Amino acid sequence: MAHPNTVRFKLVGENGAVCQVIGSSIGGGQVSVTEIDDFPVELSGRLPGVLVLHRDQCGVIALVSGQLAEDGINIAGMRVFRTGKGGLAIMIIECDQKVAPETLEKITHLMAVKSVRFINNVL
Repeated sequence: MAHPNTVRFKLVGENGAVCQVIGSSIGGGQVSVTEIDDFPVELSGRLPGVLVLHRDQCGVIALVSGQLAEDGINIAGMRVFRTGKGGLAIMIIECDQKVAPETLEKITHLMAVKSVRFINNVL
C-alpha cells in the first residue's frame, strides 16, 4: 500500500524527454522516491545520484563503477533492479559528490547503456 503522502510527478526535460517519478514525504523533512519510469527504486535524496538504464548483461556494473572511480567519484551506495534476465535494468548509484557532465557523457557511451540521468540531492 502506498504511503498517504505519495505523489506521482511527470517531469519533462528541455529536450522533451519524459520521466515519471513516484515518491513520498515521510516526515521530518525526509523524502523517499520509490519508482522511476516503472522501475522500483530506493532514493532518499540525501546524496547526489546517477541513474543508468542499461541492458542486463555481464560487466556493465563494472564498467560504470570503473568510469566513476577513474573520474574520482566515490560510490556511497548502489542498487540494481531489472525487468528480467537479459532485459532492461536500472542502476541507482548514490555518490559522495556531484558527478560532472563529462563523466555522465562517458558513461552514456559504455557498452549496453541506454541512458544516464543525474539527480541532484534535495536535502
